[in-house]
Amino acid sequence: MEKKQLYSAILLMILLICQGAEAYLAHSEGYALDVRGFIAAGGIMKTSAIQIEGMAGCGNYHAMNSELYSIAPNLFTDNVKQPLELYIISPGSGIHTEDSIMMIEGGVNQSGATVTINSVTVPLIEGRFSYGYPLAFDENIIVIRAEAGNAVTEKIIVVYRDFGQITTAEDMLMSVARNFEKLYDLQATLVSQDMYNGNALIGMIWSKLYFKSPGEIRLESYYDASMIEEYSTFVLNDTMLYNKSEDGTIHETDLCLFADLERDEYDHVNIPFDIASFILGHELTLETYNNKDKSGWLSAVPRTFSDLYSEVRLNINCDEGVIRVMELFSNDMLVERNEVVDVVMIDGIVIPKTIRKTTFLPLGNYISDYVLENIAVNQGLGDGLFFLN
Repeated sequence: MEKKQLYSAILLMILLICQGAEAYLAHSEGYALDVRGFIAAGGIMKTSAIQIEGMAGCGNYHAMNSELYSIAPNLFTDNVKQPLELYIISPGSGIHTEDSIMMIEGGVNQSGATVTINSVTVPLIEGRFSYGYPLAFDENIIVIRAEAGNAVTEKIIVVYRDFGQITTAEDMLMSVARNFEKLYDLQATLVSQDMYNGNALIGMIWSKLYFKSPGEIRLESYYDASMIEEYSTFVLNDTMLYNKSEDGTIHETDLCLFADLERDEYDHVNIPFDIASFILGHELTLETYNNKDKSGWLSAVPRTFSDLYSEVRLNINCDEGVIRVMELFSNDMLVERNEVVDVVMIDGIVIPKTIRKTTFLPLGNYISDYVLENIAVNQGLGDGLFFLN
């Protein structure tokens, strides 16, 4: 399979958040890996941070740059060993804002120290940092941690982003996070059918789907609706895809190696679980937004040239917090469209229930329909479910 086809599959599996995915991966020796899955998204903004220079919506926090240097002009001295200290200049904990980006500024008093914001390493200049952190709507718990040798210290600040008017493409993406931030796992029955130019292929497929945030998937496929006799199992764990065939043989595929992808290329499509990487890797444009129905279109173009895709367009219903349509372009030609036909609300979370994927081929259209049934969320799925042995 070509890299573009595989990347399309990865994009669907990660980007569509419970919104239907299908990947066909061809092994060099001939066996096919067939993954159909729905993926759920959870509090991603609380585990991501990116450095953003000059972005709109940062309020007055850019002014803190100069304050940082005046308040703490000498944060560390190499010749004097001091207890590790972490300084937070801004923001203060408990503040409210409508901005999509919050500038977090501070410093440490020891050279060689590392600083992370919700597990993401931030750059230090002479012991100081100034970092743009993307805010989810409502509560954002931000853990700032400093380490130097065996010394560790951390500070926790809480910032509340009020749900105001959608003004940027980032706002639209954050609405998806707001919907799914409390979804930690999902299990369901997945019924799928493929058609080519209107003709059904291989009939209906029944599967049991298990998902655990931020990206573990298990898919067990059966011969019929009784779901007694299983013929294959697939597990996606980070970039590793495992396939257990009917004879019990387990095959392993590293998706990055298989498709010749850099890790950041793989991560860039992970909107729900690494919004920072997606924003950092793409130029975002808010194309249209209708305040009446709370929905609109945004465009995401890779910041650096990629032969995998040239543009991704998303139609997001911000009231639901659901990506209703995703269109994938290659060389400015539409190659794939994924549409959420129906949704269901479970425990306050809007989950796509029926999805149609259309792949545009030179000689016709390949259509895959997916329906989720018997959906259950936050059942405490264990990690052992996402390993094959």
